[in-house]
Order: sequence, then structure tokens, then C-alpha cells
Amino acid sequence: KFSFRYIPSNHNLVDIATKGLPPAKLRQHKLWWNGPSSLKEHESEWPKWEYQFTGI
Repeated sequence: KFSFRYIPSNHNLVDIATKGLPPAKLRQHKLWWNGPSSLKEHESEWPKWEYQFTGI
């Protein structure tokens, strides 16, 4: 059994830098500087995604 957390692309600050956003806009990008708002909440409040793996 294992668990993991997933941040979708539209909330993932690393994806912002790799999608071609110009540096001038990156300086003003709230997500880049602050991260996803959910990370400021208690872990029990973080978004949950459930996945069922049926095999490798």
C-alpha cells in the first residue's frame, strides 16, 4: 500500500516555468511566488485524488 499527493498542472508552479512564460510575466505570477493556495492549509485540507492501479 502506498499514498502520494498530486498537484495538477494548472496548480503546479514548476509547470509555469517550463511552458514558455516570459520572465517578465513570471515576475508577476502569483502562483510562481506563492505556490498553490492549498499548501497554506493544513495537510488534512489538501486536495485528494484517488487512483486505482490495476497492474503494471
